Order: sequence, then C-alpha cells, then structure tokens
Amino acid sequence: MSKGKIFLFTILGIVLVGLVTALILLNIGTEESKPTSTVELSVNPGVELVLDADNKVMSVKYNNTDAEIIFSNEEIIGEDIDEVAKLFVKNATEAGYVDVNTTGTTVEITVNGKSARSVEDLENTVISTINEYFSGNGIIAGAVASIKEDVQAQADALNVSVEKYRLMLKAQAEDASIKLEDLAKKNEQQLMEQINANVQELRGVAVEKREDLENQYQDLYNACLAQKETMLSFLNTIPGLSEDLAQNSIKEIKAFINDIENELIKETMLDAFEAIEQDLVDLDKTLEQNYSALKETIRTQSESLYETYKAEFQNRINNAQTAIEEHRVNFEANKESIQQQIEAYQQSLVNNNA
Repeated sequence: MSKGKIFLFTILGIVLVGLVTALILLNIGTEESKPTSTVELSVNPGVELVLDADNKVMSVKYNNTDAEIIFSNEEIIGEDIDEVAKLFVKNATEAGYVDVNTTGTTVEITVNGKSARSVEDLENTVISTINEYFSGNGIIAGAVASIKEDVQAQADALNVSVEKYRLMLKAQAEDASIKLEDLAKKNEQQLMEQINANVQELRGVAVEKREDLENQYQDLYNACLAQKETMLSFLNTIPGLSEDLAQNSIKEIKAFINDIENELIKETMLDAFEAIEQDLVDLDKTLEQNYSALKETIRTQSESLYETYKAEFQNRINNAQTAIEEHRVNFEANKESIQQQIEAYQQSLVNNNA
C-alpha cells in the first residue's frame, strides 16, 4: 500500500473516531439535560425541585413564601440534590423554622420518578443527607418519605404503572384542564418534561404574585375566547354544535365542519371559516405574547419582594442566633445523650413509616 493511501486512511480513521466521540458526548449531554425526577422538601418552608439524570437541580418552585425566604441568598440550579437538601435544612434551622429546642421536628420528603427503584434510592439518599445534618448538629429531628396515596386502582383503570400515574398527577397539578387520559398517552420522559416546563414557567414569580398572574392570565384568556366566539358565531346555525367550540383547535373545528352531511352547508361553512382562519391563529399568538409580557411584568415586581425576603432572612438569623449558640454549647456538653435521642427519634420515623 502506498504512503499516500496509508496517510489517507489514517486521516479518515482520526475523523471517524472524532465523529463517534462527538456523537457520544452529544448523547451524554442530551441525557443529562433531561428531567428524570422531582423532589419536594417540606418542614413549613416547602420547595419542589426537578432533577436530571445526575440528580442535579434543573429547576425549583417555592411552594410558600417561607421557602423563598430561606433560599433568597442562594442559587441552587445545577447543584447536587444532596447539597441542596443539606442547604434547605441548614437555612431553615438558622432562620428558626426548625427550632433547635424542640424535640422531634420532621422534614417530609416526596419523590416522584420513572420507576419504584429510582424513587426509593433517591428517597434514601435525601433522607440520609438530612438526618446526617441533624445528627451532626445535635438537633432532635429527622426526615421521612411521605406516605403516598394508594393509586393502584386509578393506575390500573388507565392501564399505566403506579409510577407513571403519579407523574401524570404531577404534570396535571399546574393545569387541571389537562385530562389524565391524554397524559396517559405520553411516556415517562414526556411527562417529566411537562412537569419541568410547569415549574420553569413560574421561575422568578414570587409565591405572593402567583395569584395575580393566574387572575390576569384568566382575564386575557377570557377576552381571547370572547373574540373567538364572536368570530365563530356563524357556526351556531349547525345543530348539535358544542357551546365551547371556540376553545377547540383549528384542526378540531375543521373536522367538525367536515362532518356536516349537507355538502352545500359544508362548503359554505368551510369558506366562511377559512376566511377567518388566520385571524384565529393571530388571536392565539397575541394571547401567548400578552401572557409572556405579563409574566415578565410579574417577575419584575417579584424582584423587590426577593430583596425584602433577603432582609427578612437575615433578621430571622439574627433573632435565632442566641438560641442556636446556646444549643451548640449544650450539645457539646451532652453529646452522647443527645445523639441517642436523635437516633431514637430518627428510628421512630422509620418504624412508623414501615
């Protein structure tokens, strides 16, 4: 074989290896970016975290103002769930939400994922992390997995696994208009992506502002719907027409018209509908644009609230500082006895949840 051919094959080999490596890395990167589970932590502050395949936080939703307060100085996106769980109980303790002088504080953990095994493993990891923090700081407290509702019958009725059914409920939580029957058609990955999209949509919107966002969006939606109903009023002449036709998609409306048996009426209706079809599309676009603008306005308003939360967090730390310092002194003086009490309490949580 000539030197020229050897050189050519060598170059081709290098290029091929490079392409394969790039594809592998691309696949790994894609996998890491997909949501795979959710973790809720609650002890009064309540927070919901969406995790990727490496158990790193992709998005966060604060379930109450207290959670926003304890995380007001933190950026937790991209952090490992162990670190975030530890930070959650640390900040909650320092801000007085976990009373160091109270015997028996329980942090509730709720995990949802694609399989029972992955859910159990993640629960155990988070519980262990939180329990270690409490043990290391002499706090008689512990974490426990939430007792999940028995949904086997509901899952069987939809012919899905229990794990998938719980993901369906989670995906439906932010939008009750979504039917479980429609969610059953999605796979677990699609459900997780919808859950993450729901959480991301509220990112940067303070809990105190969510009701404002919901109410103002409903006003925008109702106005859009009223315009559609006016534009589609000519369809009211069709017997058996659903009153909520304006809420359907263009595809669904066309299908309804095409089901009309009378050819003359069908053609007339199709001509009339096609004349306003673009206007209907534009209405949906306008609604989406107005909603996006509304979310940005609410996020801007939320920024001043977050500054208030930071100040409140510092005040709470200052107020709890004396009690925490006294507790540390007492823990050092009575470490063995307090450790035994902590172990007993944490074991009681395991026994009661068995």
